[in-house]
Amino acid sequence: MSYDPANSDPVFLSAQLGDFVVVEEQESLLSNESQRFSWIGRVLHIVMGARSTHQNSLFQLLDLESGSIRFVNADQVLHVFYSGDNHS
Repeated sequence: MSYDPANSDPVFLSAQLGDFVVVEEQESLLSNESQRFSWIGRVLHIVMGARSTHQNSLFQLLDLESGSIRFVNADQVLHVFYSGDNHS
């Protein structure tokens, strides 16, 4: 999980609709080794946590490379790039 050095909060807490995010995933290989890879997505929908409705829990993202719609856990978000649409 990545942290913002300015306020030490997890990076995914700052993500909003329309933002671009870098996601890290781990892929299991047949040889019992795992490989990490990253991809960029655009936030389409945010699911808030059950215990805290002010914290992001899941993101529905548009994978910019493949064009597919994917759900990811919020803690897989490494970086947030603001789209400018929702931030002032």
